[in-house]
Amino acid sequence: MGAPTLEAPKVNALVDQLERSLKLQNPDIEVVRSGSADDSWQIQLNGSSLSFGVRSCLREPRAPDSPELDEDYSDFQLTSQLPEVAYEITDRLE
Repeated sequence: MGAPTLEAPKVNALVDQLERSLKLQNPDIEVVRSGSADDSWQIQLNGSSLSFGVRSCLREPRAPDSPELDEDYSDFQLTSQLPEVAYEITDRLE
């Protein structure tokens, strides 16, 4: 039995929550799906970008070893540590 994966509706809800938090810090931030994967996204601000994935906290992170992802956030990080994650992303892109 493999490591658990998140259902697409859960991933979308977590990304929506992250996007709202990011836009509170900077309304010019854009969050878009990247590629065909359901758990791969890109955040863009003023020409800078950050690619990220969303995974179950029970799975190993894919970043920084993944060539496609700069970050790989767990469902735990996007729920319990959302303000810290959003601040880190905004700070990195500005």
